[in-house]
Amino acid sequence: MALLRETLDRSSLPLVFILTFVLRPIFASSSAFQPTGAERQARVRLYNDLMSSPILQNQLVPLSQESPVEVRVMLNVYKILEIIEPRQVINMAVYYEFEWKDEGFMWNPADYANVSHAYLPYDRAWHPKLIVANSAVEDFSLFPKPEYLQVNANGVFDITGGTIVHTHCYIDLTFFPFDHQTCTLIIGLIGHDIEVVPIATQVDLIEGVAQHVEIPAEWQVTNYSFKAAKSDEFPRVEFTIELDRASIYYLLCVLGPMAATSQLTLLVFWIPPASGERISFLMSIYVSTTLYLGFVGDTLPRKAYTFTEAPRMVLFIVFSIIECILVLIATIISMHMHAAEQKSVHNRRKLEKEEIQRELHGELNIEGMSPRQRNVNVMDLTVDEERLKEDKIHGDLSKVCFGENPGSEENRNQPTGGKERDRSKDNFVGTTCRKRRLVEKLCRYLAKRKESKIPGRICAQTMDRVMFLFFFGCSLLFYFKIFKDA
Repeated sequence: MALLRETLDRSSLPLVFILTFVLRPIFASSSAFQPTGAERQARVRLYNDLMSSPILQNQLVPLSQESPVEVRVMLNVYKILEIIEPRQVINMAVYYEFEWKDEGFMWNPADYANVSHAYLPYDRAWHPKLIVANSAVEDFSLFPKPEYLQVNANGVFDITGGTIVHTHCYIDLTFFPFDHQTCTLIIGLIGHDIEVVPIATQVDLIEGVAQHVEIPAEWQVTNYSFKAAKSDEFPRVEFTIELDRASIYYLLCVLGPMAATSQLTLLVFWIPPASGERISFLMSIYVSTTLYLGFVGDTLPRKAYTFTEAPRMVLFIVFSIIECILVLIATIISMHMHAAEQKSVHNRRKLEKEEIQRELHGELNIEGMSPRQRNVNVMDLTVDEERLKEDKIHGDLSKVCFGENPGSEENRNQPTGGKERDRSKDNFVGTTCRKRRLVEKLCRYLAKRKESKIPGRICAQTMDRVMFLFFFGCSLLFYFKIFKDA
């Protein structure tokens, strides 16, 4: 048995050799998916050579004793999606291209049917780690991990693509809506065990920003820059863009109406106090001002402000609210003064009427009058003030003097003939007419005195005018102060 086993082992050696070195290539080449054409066969040979390279198999970094790896960065911002002021975030759509060179992957295109580029697995070839240093999201990666890297015949690797980046941008709203903002996109390059030097190139792509970049209608691009920087932390490239807000919308829809509403507050001093509309007018303006404050507050960042750093629009609205409150207080004081004036005038007129009564009692001889004439109300002897002003006293003077109606039934029945009239009464009427003229003069004098000397009325009106001029001057001064540097 041992002899037979030894004989079989010796006889099987040629068979193993035939199966391994002769039949295996034959069966392997008999696959239905064989490359056809010289270029495709050349690509197969190129990929086989690249994949079998020790540099790729061991993921070696492109070390160089002469100089560090230079990574050329090309960047183009072709759309600004949104600027979120409360969160201080800017969202941009960018196109990027990164290039670096590894001499270990160079080949002669003539040896591979003029094939000038190939694609290698992203995880197997060395590449710099690209991050967004000022990212506003948790993921700091510039782009999702691709599957392949493009390598050219001269050993240059290339990564191209587009992505949306969310970056922090300090938005200074001190002079909102006349503000100027500067936002920066910082891309960091990190190379393990190797020094990476970023180089900003392809400025011609960046020059298309001002003409072709799509931005919200609220903003305008005024300037931009692209530079590479190297610090102790990490090498990086910085793309800076400067924006100006299109303030015409806020000027016409927010600031202008707000200023007009604020000045309408001062018109309350010209509303007659007797109308009773002063307080309701001020309250309606106060409500509209608070609504504007809520609208502006939704667009501002939530952070701690000092008085000098606070947005001027907020100061403007707060001043309008304070002005409305102060005008309300001044209006209440003015209305109290007007009420005191009306009460004083009423009391004064009452005293003057009593004074006239006493004077008339002294002038007229009531004892010589008939019983009917004695019953005449002494207050009816005063002539209506409006009639005195117009100097239009009509009818029988004697009748008007005693408050009698010359056209009454009693007076029409009295005889008018010379023989039928009572001569004693004629003498009394003549005396009464003279006294009536004295009463008219006295009433005119008192009426003029009441119109010309009303201290309460003059004081209340003067306060209204002074308060109007005071608040109007303070408003203009405050507007100039807060917006002079805008």
